[in-house]
Amino acid sequence: DFYSVDNKLKGYEVIKKEGNSGVSNYYSTDSNLLAIYNLKFDGIKIIQRDGFDGSTKEHLRSEYFEYDNKGHVTKKTISNNLGLAQRIYDLSYDNDGNEIGFIAYDPNGDFSANETYIITKKDEANRWTEKWGYIGAVPQSFHRRTFDKRAK
Repeated sequence: DFYSVDNKLKGYEVIKKEGNSGVSNYYSTDSNLLAIYNLKFDGIKIIQRDGFDGSTKEHLRSEYFEYDNKGHVTKKTISNNLGLAQRIYDLSYDNDGNEIGFIAYDPNGDFSANETYIITKKDEANRWTEKWGYIGAVPQSFHRRTFDKRAK
C-alpha cells in the first residue's frame, strides 16, 4: 500500500511471481489499474521491471537492478521507453536487510535526491511493515506492506 504523508491511501500494488517471471499491478484507491510491470527474476531477485500504462498498455519505462552478495539491491537504473537511462539510485540497508535510504543521480552522475527511511514497524522476521521517507526533516512518503503467510 502507498500512502501520502497525511496517511491517506494513494494506491496499492499486487505482485505475483511464477518461476522467473511475474507481474506487478498498481491500482488507484478505487481499484482502477494504473500501471502494469512485467517482472524478470534471477531466482528470487527481480533483475528487470518493464512498466506499462494500465489503460493504454504503452511502454513507459524499464528498471534494472544490481545486487550485493547478501541479495540487497544496491543500484537501480530507470530508463525511458527508448532505453535511455533517466535516473540511477544507490540504496542502503540496516542490519536486518531493510532499505533505509537512497541517493539518486541523473545519467551524468549529478546528485538529484537523497531520501532516508525511518522504520516504525517490523514483523516477526524483522522485515519493515511501516516506514516513513524523509528528505532532510520533511516527510515525503509513508509505506505500509503486508506479507502473504505463504510467502517465504
